[in-house]
Amino acid sequence: MPSKLPFVRLAQPNEGPLLHHLALASGKWEIEGLDWNFDPFPYWLVAELDGEAVGCVQMCPSRPFAFLEFLSLLPGLSQRDKGIVVRDMCNAARQRCKSMGAQFVSLTVQPDLDNWVQVLERRGAFKWYDGGTAMLMRSDDV
Repeated sequence: MPSKLPFVRLAQPNEGPLLHHLALASGKWEIEGLDWNFDPFPYWLVAELDGEAVGCVQMCPSRPFAFLEFLSLLPGLSQRDKGIVVRDMCNAARQRCKSMGAQFVSLTVQPDLDNWVQVLERRGAFKWYDGGTAMLMRSDDV
């Protein structure tokens, strides 16, 4: 059965705890004392599959560079679904950052998403420091 396309949307004011849940479920970012009861709008995107939140990413728009950080995915997604969710969240974030004046978008690719580096490179991204997984791409390379 083919994977469904995710619905990517801006996180809503009451969804800080949802972002925390996604971060914890992905095994990342448990920082003691960090209060997740904040208004994430308009700096976080949430991806849904069949109405369930399965991923999120933080957008840090700026000029001339914007940053995508804290990518989180629920475990148990197929490799295909992971790829589609990450692709769609990153494309939506890049478009939003571009609309806010960013010329380039930087993101760090997690070790468990190594294939994403190859996808980004095919879309014009490049590693911007030796040996790292920090990728830089023009905001309009979609």
